Amino acid sequence: MMQKEKITVKGKKVNIGIKNPGGKKAIILVHGLGSSHMTLEKLAGRINLKDHKVIVFDLPGHYLSEKLDKEHNIDNYAKFLNDFITELEIKKCTVLGHCLGAQIAINFENRYPEKVEKLILITPIPNKVYASGIFASLYYLIALALPKPLKRGWLVNMRKIIKHFAYMHDDIQMKSLIDKMTKKEIKRLNEDVITQGFKSILNDKTKELIAKTRAKTYIIISEKDFVFPAKEIVRMYKKIPQVKFEILPKEGHLLVLDSPEKVAMKINKW
Repeated sequence: MMQKEKITVKGKKVNIGIKNPGGKKAIILVHGLGSSHMTLEKLAGRINLKDHKVIVFDLPGHYLSEKLDKEHNIDNYAKFLNDFITELEIKKCTVLGHCLGAQIAINFENRYPEKVEKLILITPIPNKVYASGIFASLYYLIALALPKPLKRGWLVNMRKIIKHFAYMHDDIQMKSLIDKMTKKEIKRLNEDVITQGFKSILNDKTKELIAKTRAKTYIIISEKDFVFPAKEIVRMYKKIPQVKFEILPKEGHLLVLDSPEKVAMKINKW
């Protein structure tokens, strides 16, 4: 059962959910750009690591969490993550990141290696996002070029389409649930936060940080990810000294929603 609450981190309200709050260890799940804790909630509910509390939250400027007073980029999100775990009195944790969350996780590990037990990266972004996911990249690149009055309309309407078609399976009930979740997220979508986040991806230093990453790392990727091809991810992230790859067949970019049971099973066994 996920316990929902809001906490204050450096004066900002942050929406969080905690499973097994009495656990002595912690695993923190970090969602992707323009998403929310809801994307990872089903996965969190299925993660069963001995004596671990499982924590999901909305990044600043996303869904029910307040914006930062500075640029919403990967560096500042990593610094925020440090403030977040400090507020929760967590000294060391495993960090799981999906998509942009994976970039934040690597940045965080390089800044605060003493605070990271392990890293779990799910469909992380390869080097330059536009090199392997041109359709998804155009979505953000067009948004950057549009004037403010048109920016939100473009981001909202195209996001509905992309998320709907990114789901790989034929489960009508799950597609309906994803559509409802997406409507909730885009109702509170902040166009400035999203475009700042995308610009930080284009200028990201993850490629340089990978070889310096010391934490034991487990990377779960999808065979049929139309946004970030598996071979591109392996090519970039194989430079992590202690890395293990898991490629799930017949899964897409949203495997955390497509097959949370499969992903959780891999994590629980790792």
